Amino acid sequence: MISGSWDNTIRKWNIATGECVNTLEGHSYWVSSVSSHNSGIVCSGSADNTVRIWDSDAKVINKTTKGPEYDVYHVRFNATGTRLLSDYSTGCTDFHGDYCVWN
Repeated sequence: MISGSWDNTIRKWNIATGECVNTLEGHSYWVSSVSSHNSGIVCSGSADNTVRIWDSDAKVINKTTKGPEYDVYHVRFNATGTRLLSDYSTGCTDFHGDYCVWN
């Protein structure tokens, strides 16, 4: 299980024990949304206006994109993990005014 927090982190939890097994740090403001895929890739959206894509096992940020002025409240992978949907950010390949589809 993955969670985002007011302390600017993303945490990976062991559901059976309730213990935090991994903490991802890199956002400069609270994390409003997280989405994960079976491949171990995690995406996060934050009030620091960024969408970040992580390798959760290695604790590495694979990609960061920053919007000019808007908090990112929603991120979600599609079922196959090949595309990502966010409510705002620049640099996406398919922007629809209120949301962005990433390849």
